[in-house]
Amino acid sequence: MCLQTSAVTPWHDWNWSGDDIVHKPIIPASRTIPGTKRRYPIDIREFLTTTNNAVVNQKLGLLIDRLPPSDQARFRSHGRGSFDFRVDSVLDYVAALR
Repeated sequence: MCLQTSAVTPWHDWNWSGDDIVHKPIIPASRTIPGTKRRYPIDIREFLTTTNNAVVNQKLGLLIDRLPPSDQARFRSHGRGSFDFRVDSVLDYVAALR
């Protein structure tokens, strides 16, 4: 086994409460440009996005298909309480994974 040290802050040192807004999401990549010691800039949001992600879309489709029709409409809506419903639905789905 090979271990590599990382400049990424350990997860328990991160501020997970959401009160720190990052206005400049550009960070240096963990790898250097081949043949140099320079690190190229990357947008951290690339690691967090789900837009057009085929795997995420497939799993969300499976989750939505398992819901009753009224809950499917609520899951897709942007009405009051729908965000919390989506979060709870995804949490239940993830909790059931083995």
